[in-house]
Amino acid sequence: MPANKSKNFFNLYQHGFIRAAVCIPEVKVADPVFNAKKTIELARQAAQQKAILAVFPEMGLSAYSNEDLFHQDALLQGTLQAIADVKKASARINIVMIAGAPLQVDCRLFNCAVVFYRGRILGVAVKSYLPNYREFYEARQFTPADAAFSSKIKLAGQNDITFGADIIFKIANIKHFSFFIEICEDLWVPVPPSSFAAMAGATVIGNPFPKIGENFNKFYNNYIPFELTNAQKRVLKEIRTDMKKPIQMNRLLQGDVGSGKTMVALLSMLIALDNGFQSCLMAPTEILAQQHFNSIQELLEKTDIKVRLLTGSTKTSERKIIHQELLSGELSILIGTHAVLEDIVQFKNLGLAIIDEQHRFGVEQRE
Repeated sequence: MPANKSKNFFNLYQHGFIRAAVCIPEVKVADPVFNAKKTIELARQAAQQKAILAVFPEMGLSAYSNEDLFHQDALLQGTLQAIADVKKASARINIVMIAGAPLQVDCRLFNCAVVFYRGRILGVAVKSYLPNYREFYEARQFTPADAAFSSKIKLAGQNDITFGADIIFKIANIKHFSFFIEICEDLWVPVPPSSFAAMAGATVIGNPFPKIGENFNKFYNNYIPFELTNAQKRVLKEIRTDMKKPIQMNRLLQGDVGSGKTMVALLSMLIALDNGFQSCLMAPTEILAQQHFNSIQELLEKTDIKVRLLTGSTKTSERKIIHQELLSGELSILIGTHAVLEDIVQFKNLGLAIIDEQHRFGVEQRE
């Protein structure tokens, strides 16, 4: 096979595939300058790894949990500057970026996703369905997409940017690559906007959320040693719901000894693994950490999921192996004591941290 044809054959874009990146940057509440910096850093990493599409969290440029600070001009103006910074930086990054931000349009506030590419804003998608239950009350601050008057806006010095909830973005030089953006709650309504977008030609939907995959299903269907109680099922469902959301989950799981908290923790870690993330379970004593390790290792013995234990007593040679496996992503679950907090312990992609008896750790350690 000629070299040029061989090169084209091994190009995944020649076979109807794309490489997309789900980016989860470090975020500070009400600090758009910091958030823009972290967004740009991750976009560069995604581009270096040959991704063509990078999806960032809902309202990632402002942070999600600003509550009534969303009505403060300082935050909204700071977000506009963050958008301008990302737009400028995108000129030197060969990737399509989707970043969340609150935008004031027509004297109303909207929950938006801004699409950047090579120094330009391609369009702004707007959230249609606002959650207004439990700890979510977006309707207090935001307006749904169908209440917008304008379909074109000016943003970051650019005029006539398409604005709305019905935008399909077509990539000119990649065959059949047309994407649509729906934001968080939009996905969970009886007929989500993406259904209509798919019928209109969209082939990729931008709205990342955790999935239940092979590791969870295989363990749950074949290896779980007992039937989950109704309380365990309810809590696991709530955890799954929280993990789908664009904000960090902070959850306290309370129960008597022997009530099945470890099983809920393990199933949650399997959900993280199915979505490409590592997990860490930290206990306050070596005895308790060893007990968790023994029980989880026994539960997973018929799977190929790698679990390791890291405590103050772990030998130096074994520590080196653990550190290498964490960085490479080979190690899926780490169980340990305060030893996991050492600076040398670095994960490739930590997505879930579980702290047993968290009241026995300091505030900074829990954070």
